[in-house]
Amino acid sequence: MFAGGMTGYNARLLSESQQGQFAHSFQAFPKKGDAAEGDNDPARAMEEYQELTIVNEDGTINWTQFEKAASYLQDVSRKSGQPNFEDLKAHLLGTDNEVT
Repeated sequence: MFAGGMTGYNARLLSESQQGQFAHSFQAFPKKGDAAEGDNDPARAMEEYQELTIVNEDGTINWTQFEKAASYLQDVSRKSGQPNFEDLKAHLLGTDNEVT
């Protein structure tokens, strides 16, 4: 879903460029925006996923919101933008006008 369309379902491996895009896109999920060695806090990550509405209160994935997040990330990538938590949150909650 993050790579777009049916990528991965056709048995093709992700290209090096697509792999690099993951690191860029995933910066939108933590509020902090980046990661450092030893900066793994699963509880904080879960809270932030729930704040984004990608994960429900019971810990299950909200696939509708997950698809919207993937769409946002693809759009930002196409526009050579920088994904970030607050813009993603606004997109998922419907409080944004348009991704720039």
